[in-house]
This record gives sequence, C-alpha cells and structure tokens, in this order.
Amino acid sequence: MKTRIEIGASPNIREDIQVIRAGAIFLVVAYHTGLIQGGYIGVDVFFVVSGYVIMKSQLRRREIGEEFQFLQFLYGRGLRLIPALAVMLCATQLMALVALSPFGEIQDLVHQSWAAIGSVANAWYFADSGYFEASTQARPLLHTWSLSIEEQFYLGFAVVLAIATYIKKTLPKSELKRRSLALAVVLLVAAFMFSFVGSVLLSQGVRLTPLPFRFAYLGTPVRAWEFLVGIFTALLPTRMVFSKYLYRIVVGSMISILALIAVTYSQYSTFPGVQALPIVLATSIALLAGGENSATRSRSFLVRSFSWLGDRSYSLYLWHYPFLTFADLFDLVSPTWNVIKTTSAVALSLAVSDFSYRYLERPLQRSAAPTRSGAMTLAGFMAAVFVIGGFVLVLANTGLGISRKSAFSETTTLDASRCVTSADIRNLLDRCDPNLGDDNLVLLVGDSHAAAIYDGILSATRSHQMSLALVSNPGCPFLADPPMGAGSCRNLQIETREAIRSLSPKVLILANAGVRYLGADNRIPKEDGSLPRLMNDRVNAYVQSFDLNLESLKLQNTVTVVVVEAPAVVINKRKSLIKPSETWKDGQLDSQVLREKLRQQVIEAVRGKENTIVLDTTDLFCELGRCPVFKNGVRRYDDSTHLSSAGSKVLEEAISEVIESLKRD
Repeated sequence: MKTRIEIGASPNIREDIQVIRAGAIFLVVAYHTGLIQGGYIGVDVFFVVSGYVIMKSQLRRREIGEEFQFLQFLYGRGLRLIPALAVMLCATQLMALVALSPFGEIQDLVHQSWAAIGSVANAWYFADSGYFEASTQARPLLHTWSLSIEEQFYLGFAVVLAIATYIKKTLPKSELKRRSLALAVVLLVAAFMFSFVGSVLLSQGVRLTPLPFRFAYLGTPVRAWEFLVGIFTALLPTRMVFSKYLYRIVVGSMISILALIAVTYSQYSTFPGVQALPIVLATSIALLAGGENSATRSRSFLVRSFSWLGDRSYSLYLWHYPFLTFADLFDLVSPTWNVIKTTSAVALSLAVSDFSYRYLERPLQRSAAPTRSGAMTLAGFMAAVFVIGGFVLVLANTGLGISRKSAFSETTTLDASRCVTSADIRNLLDRCDPNLGDDNLVLLVGDSHAAAIYDGILSATRSHQMSLALVSNPGCPFLADPPMGAGSCRNLQIETREAIRSLSPKVLILANAGVRYLGADNRIPKEDGSLPRLMNDRVNAYVQSFDLNLESLKLQNTVTVVVVEAPAVVINKRKSLIKPSETWKDGQLDSQVLREKLRQQVIEAVRGKENTIVLDTTDLFCELGRCPVFKNGVRRYDDSTHLSSAGSKVLEEAISEVIESLKRD
C-alpha cells in the first residue's frame, strides 16, 4: 500500500483515496471543458474526502497519544493549501495583464485573488454574481470558491476540537466527561441536520436568504454537512475486509453511480440539497469499503495512473481553470482549433501541476511542526499575492497603452420626448414632450431591452406626430412580480401599472429580456410566491407572470405590442494586449433552445387577446437560422442581446404599421 505523511491531514494517504480524488478532479475538469454537464459534482466528492481524511488524521494522532494542537493543525492545513494557491494566484494576476482588459477586468481579478488568499472567495462570488451566473464571464479564479469553503470548514473544525480538548483537560472526571463522546456525537448530528436541512430548503427555493439558490451553492454553513458525512464515515468502527472481487464490485458500483449522476445533472438541476445526497453517500461507501482492504488492492497500470493523478489533484484543481479561461479568450471559430486550444490548456495544467506537486507541495509538507521560519514562509506566500496584486493594479490603471474607444459603444442623447424614469413616475408627461397631448401617447415599458429599442420606436412615433414616453430600469422587467433578488423593482412595477391605467396610451409597447430571468439567481417567482426550480417551471413562471400582468391592466382603448426578445449574438468587447480589437460572431437559432421555448410560450399566451399584437424579432433579425450582427454594413447589436440604435430602426416599420392601423380605425 502506498503511504505518505501529510501534515494536518491523514498520516497515511491510502491509494484508494487518491483514486477517488483522481475521479473527482477528472469530473471537475471535464465539466469546465464542456464534456460532462454535471461534472461539478466532483467538488462534493472532494468535500466528503476532506472530512474523512481530516478526521482519520486526528484519530490516528489520538491513538499514538498526541493531543490536538490548534496552531499545529492550522499550520499544517496552511502549509498544505496556501503556498500552491499563492503561486497560482500570483501567476494568474500576471497573466491577466496580458489577457484581460485593463478597464475593469484586471482590477476585478486582483480583488478576487485577494479574496481567495483570504479564504473568503465564496463570499465574494455570493455578493457579486454567483457561480453559474458568472459562467460566461472571464473569471479565471471562480473555482477558488470551493477552496474558501474548505478552509472555513477547517477553521471551524479546529475551533471545535480546541474547545473539546480544553474541556477534557479542565473538567474533573464527572458524568459529563464520561459521556463527552456521546455529547460530541449528538452535537455533530445536530450540526449535520441543521446544515443538510438548510441546504435542502434553500435549493428548493425557500427564502431563508435573499438569494437562496446562490447561498445553497456557495454558503459554508449549508455545505458543511458534506464534510460531516466524511467525518461520520471516519468515525464508524468498521473492520470489514472484502475479498478482492467484492471490493471491486462495491467501489465499481459507487463509481458507476457517480458517473451516471455526472452525465444526468446540469447547471439547471436543483442542487445541492437532496440531489447531492447520493453523491455524498456513494463517496462515503467507497471510502468505507477501502478502509480495511489494503491487501486486496490492484497495482494495475490504471490504478497507478489514477493514484498519480490523485496525488496532483489539488494542484490540477488550482491550475486547470485559469488556463482554460485564458484559452477561451482566443476567438477561434473552427471546432478543430477549439479542441486543440482546450486540450493544450489541460495538458499545460497537468505539466504545471506535476511541477508544483514535486517541487513545492511535497518539500513544504516535510515540516512536522510549526516553526518561526515555517510561519514566515506562509506569511511570505500570502504577502506575495497582495504585493504582486498591487503591482498589477498600478500597471492596469495606466491602461497599458490600449485605446478605450470602442466601435461597439454608443451614446444616446436624451431629447425632449424621451422619458427615462426610476421608481417615481408620477406626472409622467411633464417630463416628456410638453407639446403633444396624452391623446397621442405611445408608452414604451420594460427593462434595458425597452431602452435599447427606444430610437427605432421614436422614429416611428415622430413620423406620425405622436409622443413617446419610456419607463425603463435595467434588471426590472415589467411583469407581475420582480425577479428573485430584485425586490426593489416591485415599486416600479406597481407605479407603472397605475400610470398606464391613468394615462390610457394609444399604444403600449412591452419589451423585456427573457432568458436572463431563467437563470440561477434571477428567476421569476410563481403565482403562489414560491421559486421555480426546474427549467420548464422557470419558463412557465415567467410566462404566467407576464400574462397576469397583462390581464391586470384591463386596457380598453389601447393597442398593446409585445416585442419578443431579440435573438442573441456573440459580441466580445474585450480589449487586451493579446486581443487589441473587438470581435463578434453571428447568432445561431439552433443553439438558443431556451429562448425559443420562451418565445413560443409568450406568443401562445398573447394569441387571442383583444388589441394585442406580437412583434417577433426572430423574423426581423434572422434568415435561415442565422442572425447576423451586421447587415448591409450596419451593426444591429450593441452587445450580445441588446439592439443598437441602428438595430432598433428595424422595428420602425412594424410600429408604424400599428400606428397607421389605429388612424385608419
């Protein structure tokens, strides 16, 4: 059996544990490369293994008469995690100077690196953008959220053991002391139940926090139960020894379960909560089965290879995501080149991980106890992250000589007829065109997508001597209820409905984003106020909220035009030293499945409503399934989903036809 000493963890790292770690890192890398949609479950496997290894380490130390030492434990954990993490953070900050934009992206990355070395990356991403919501952004350090959760758990674990050790030393031999083990088990079970129940409720959408789904994924208190299962597994007094074949059957079955889950789950799964339970249990059973079966293990090439990968799993976890993220910044449209760049990024990650393991991790782990020089070494690694980050910030703030002027940016000049409002929209017309009465009012309402089509609608209304008012607030769609986490939109929605009823516009134009409100952290509540979980439920909740809002207006003499969200394209405005110009790709309808599903249901909800028209942008912006960014040399999009001023003019003719039909009537 292969063994090695690991300070702060288990004195004997079993080969089967390294194989499990290898499987976990394989799933994570496969997820980040797009090969396995549910590969993120590898992180949950790591959590269980971490709890198991830490508890086994303490049990073995207790067997040889060692008492728990708070500082030694933290020193060991720090020596295991911090140096390799710090080197990766420093390197990523320096690479960002070349790969990311100096106009916000580099600065953001430096702040993320400081959060990561401070073990609060999960809190940073919770406050910022979540995990799945940030998947389309250049976030090379997004993966550090799980390391922060692990480090926070270790700190809590150390505090609990330190308190237990103190009580054991100071209390006399009493009934409480004799039953201290039972009390500890009860407290662990209570902590498990609190954490697990919280995870289940939050992942189901119960609003224990403002962003329940995000906290369920990133919150240490509701992730702790996964570590605790590992601890319980380590505490089980098992002495089962399986035959070689039975051992293979048990472990093979658990691996098969994890593989099946990985290809079945996706970012739209109700996760973690109950759906994380089979992952945690399968990992626990695999650990339990390997505990007393060292003699039955195979030394096959496959096992040795997985063990090699397991040894380097921590370094590979650190390095693979920054390399993959930076590789994705190269806009290569050829599928072959995309495979090559991804494969190259993974290969480079393996090489750097091997180097880190051999010449950084292993040498540092040979220290057996805290020393002044060791503590100074750890402090030096942490300080380096802040020093290099400060250096990178100074350089980035110079602009690196890159022109900030963008061919994609537009400045829209507000004129007398434009009315961009916030929550207070009383006396709406007083802030719009005073020369035209409310008998000629066209009211444009929605989120930022309404503002994006304003210029085209304005051209149509001016040509027919009608006034136009806009009620728009980014992230606040005009629906019956605001998106999750955007409660401030509710007042605007209520006041907008009141204004529409009192003003009775000739034409009401509704334009909202759609797909963004199906995401993990900004979905629309259902009619009963609960939050939808599955994707079909999210689509239905959006359409239901839209329909309820439309019905609540009860408009008699107003024609309502519903503008369907424009098809998405790909516009990359990033300018960096390796990418000095902006790029774009035309949209493809066959890749926009969610938008198509939402589009069809919105059209179906509107069909048959009196005085209601659907303006389907698919027909206006796409031909044969392709939606070009440019048409006849004119750019029709400002970003991936918002139309440019010129693009909004595509709607002018359709709106003019609506106005002309009103005049004929």
